[in-house]
Amino acid sequence: MPPVLLPPELDPLRDQHGRDIARHLKLRDGDSAALPPGLTYVFIVFTNRSGSTFLGELLASTGFFNPAGEPLNGDEVLRRSAEHGWQGFGQYFAGIAAEQARNGHFVLKASIGQLSVLTQNGILPRIIGQSRFIVAERGDKLAQAISWRIASVTGRYRSFDSPAARAPTYDGAALRRHVEDAVEAHATISRFMALNGIAPLTVSYELLTSRPAAVGQILCAELGQPALTCDLSQVRLERQATDLNREWRERFLAEEAETGAAQRSRAARLPGTLHYRRVPLASLAADPEMQVDGRQVATPLTYLPARTVAVPPVAFGDAAPPSPDPVWHAQVTKGFGVAHPAVPAWLLRNVVVHGALGIVTAGDRVVAETSDGVALAPILGAERTGDGGLRLPDRPQAVNLPSAFHLLGGAPDSYPGWLLDLLARFSGAAFDALRTAPGASSAPSVLVPPLDMFWKWESLGPMVPESISRVSLGPEGTAFVQRLLYVPRLGDAAWATHPATLPVFDALRGRFAGPDAPAPGGARRLFVRAAPGSSSLFANEADLAARAQQAGFEPIAVAEMPFVDRVRAFANASHVVAASGPALANLVFCAPGATVCELRAEGQAGWTWRHLAALRGLRYGCLVGVAGLFGGGMAPAAGFALDPARFAALLHDRRFHGG
Repeated sequence: MPPVLLPPELDPLRDQHGRDIARHLKLRDGDSAALPPGLTYVFIVFTNRSGSTFLGELLASTGFFNPAGEPLNGDEVLRRSAEHGWQGFGQYFAGIAAEQARNGHFVLKASIGQLSVLTQNGILPRIIGQSRFIVAERGDKLAQAISWRIASVTGRYRSFDSPAARAPTYDGAALRRHVEDAVEAHATISRFMALNGIAPLTVSYELLTSRPAAVGQILCAELGQPALTCDLSQVRLERQATDLNREWRERFLAEEAETGAAQRSRAARLPGTLHYRRVPLASLAADPEMQVDGRQVATPLTYLPARTVAVPPVAFGDAAPPSPDPVWHAQVTKGFGVAHPAVPAWLLRNVVVHGALGIVTAGDRVVAETSDGVALAPILGAERTGDGGLRLPDRPQAVNLPSAFHLLGGAPDSYPGWLLDLLARFSGAAFDALRTAPGASSAPSVLVPPLDMFWKWESLGPMVPESISRVSLGPEGTAFVQRLLYVPRLGDAAWATHPATLPVFDALRGRFAGPDAPAPGGARRLFVRAAPGSSSLFANEADLAARAQQAGFEPIAVAEMPFVDRVRAFANASHVVAASGPALANLVFCAPGATVCELRAEGQAGWTWRHLAALRGLRYGCLVGVAGLFGGGMAPAAGFALDPARFAALLHDRRFHGG
């Protein structure tokens, strides 16, 4: 059985579905799974809004092939496994293949990340010889990005779905990210196919929608069934594009024309670019060619130990929702555990740090952990290459430092990203270890992004004393560092906040709120208002705030508060009621035993803030708002509302108050 090769940038455990599956199911049981004999596996490999659902319905309309679902989505895997008692991912895949296959064929949709999960678990190597691959690709990547943005905001992914839950608003930066994501995803798909000698059938969205009958005939012939005919009357999908798509397109192109002119002016001053090979830190540490003065360029240091966070059952509110999803229901009523692996720090020697993104290069190598998942747009001239590496501008170093602590990368302009990812990485003990590293300066600097928001410099000040120099790198700045202490990204902000980082937030709480917060008898009960224009805004938030105030809660607008006031408010809070959103990052300042109620939108996935509450030792409950509960005067841009009677009942529920 030949191995299936993955491109270097394709990490199964960085795939969202791969992570979700790994938390709950036994992996690597694909070698022993009892796969149905004689099946042909038909993978429709897709990116969002590329026509893959249309392709699946077209094949199913023949009556010969099974309807193509997305059985490799993490929530679907866990739901069905709970229903059937399947304990391993291989057991799950074998079960759904046997259940859904029709006429010796199993048709399913899969992202390139999901193919990597199948590979990691030993399944794809077993079936690749009996698999066919159809790649759905949209030539007009901007139209794809606009379609995806509208669908993700409205919640209406198919023409026959329920009416839009909320009205979409234009976001040029989001569209640029979607375009880049689509381009990079298809580049990865191409590399995967090339590495494994696969010549997929590529179907363009444009051809599919203009000549569906012809495409259907080609598909059936390619799958060995030339006599089959597609019945277009059985295809339910219709084009969803409206004048809004055209308006967004025109606006985006106008912005890009203006930005492009400015970039060309700046590009004329660039001396060129250099190519860097992508190398993980572990490989740098083992490569005998990567040494400085007899020492490895990369040396791991013990930093954060492995820990597990026990997330208890939901304590009040929608603690037993009438959901048909047994996995979601079990997580609500029984709780679950989140394992946080050990996180090493790395001492890097003679490296270059590129811009506020914090990308690190050593010689002709780029450190993979500093570049993976990073949007390169802020670095003019930067691009990913076909071999998984990077091209970065060849600029002279703006500064030369004997030693520095790396506090860059992630999402520095996001409040949760800054607080729970970047700031959480700083440790006084680790900084002192850097002082004593061979060849390091006795007075290392701290590399930080531009401190352009008040909450950045207000929170950084107490953590990094003024006696320690701070070097701020903008998008085009570079620094040569002889000894750099780098802590890999701790994960997806609140979801992956490591328990060992809590002393950082304890220090901030002690500095601003005192060690005894909340004060006996003086605890505050907070109703947190969403920031104007926030996606977490509920349509009837004003009504909820008024009811909360009548019940003795204090409405606060966190986005408008100085950082010190944020810390004090949450540190002295006995109860916090807030919609899902950035403000809940401040739960790290709450005292253990406080109560938090998250107002969630219907269909919202994940337990980001519940995990953070468990990490802090808080009592957690939630209320779920639904679409369509609208009355007079409600904001039309907000798609969800909470039943005021249910909300009022919660505020007087003894379970909410700890009874």
